[in-house]
Amino acid sequence: MQKQEAELRRFPDLIISTPGRLIDHLRNSKCVDLDNLEILVFDEADKQLELGFESEIKEILQNCSRDRQTLLFSATLNDSVQSLIDLALKKPVRIKINASNSTNDKLTQKMLKIPFENTREASLLAVAAKFYKDKTVIFFKTKKQCHRMAIIFGLFKLSVCELHGNMTQNQRIQAFTDFKEGKYSYLMATDLAARGLDIQGLKAVINYELPTEVSRYIHRVGRTARAGKEGVSLTLGTEQELKSLKKMLKENQDSAMKKFSIPEDILKSYQDKIKGIEREIERVIDEEQAERQLRKAEMEMKKAENLIKFQDDILNKPKKTWFQTNQQRNQIREASKEASLQKKRHL
Repeated sequence: MQKQEAELRRFPDLIISTPGRLIDHLRNSKCVDLDNLEILVFDEADKQLELGFESEIKEILQNCSRDRQTLLFSATLNDSVQSLIDLALKKPVRIKINASNSTNDKLTQKMLKIPFENTREASLLAVAAKFYKDKTVIFFKTKKQCHRMAIIFGLFKLSVCELHGNMTQNQRIQAFTDFKEGKYSYLMATDLAARGLDIQGLKAVINYELPTEVSRYIHRVGRTARAGKEGVSLTLGTEQELKSLKKMLKENQDSAMKKFSIPEDILKSYQDKIKGIEREIERVIDEEQAERQLRKAEMEMKKAENLIKFQDDILNKPKKTWFQTNQQRNQIREASKEASLQKKRHL
């Protein structure tokens, strides 16, 4: 916070911030204001509103110069976004970019039917080891499964890096850079962490599970077959899941899906191999957990030392203020959680 405050006092030309942190500085940092702000940008406004940031956005608007230019980017135009437009914009000019609901004709789309759910891991491992050996991104729904498969690939000496929300920003940037530079053959990622990825020469995209929305599927497979180059996508799924995928694509585009198969003996072989290293997988997970706990203990110890060392400064420091009461913040947080759950139920 103090480091950021010092940087803000140097009057940077561009500030990129979350709503909450910006308000924190406006209320609690010295000599920080938006009186001379020329341009205000709200990126992914619909998602910010969905996550419960409406009050924060309104607070920022109240602290800005009236002479500013405001840019608002949103994938959807619902009632909440329209209300924000009415509040934040004067004589708005609307620019609509039609999203592509089809895939590149240079992309070859394939699907692999897995006989049972418990063969999914073995299917992915066999596909990677036998067929897709370089410049491949593999998408997962959860951070837990993403990390588990990264451990499995590592134990099989397959060159892999990860990209998900349990990593720090610096770790994600480093992993992405290393993959782009060819230091790793596989990048395992969740949707959120991999948004906006642009990797030249990406050969293949593999969907470990079926995406819930066709737009998400198109976004994933659109990472390959770019700039006139050919690419391949492969989606793993049960018979019912792949039927859903074909129906989803048929309603949105005219894309042919090719069937991909793995010989039963090879699949059985990789199932047995994964079973054979389960204890090793658990050992790696336990070691990582112990290391996290050790780091946490070290941080707590350092925090306690600083509390003693800087006790006078801490006691004399003015108490932070906020534009909402704790009760209001909790109500907004709960409403946001409920809205998110409602959305998931409709997927």
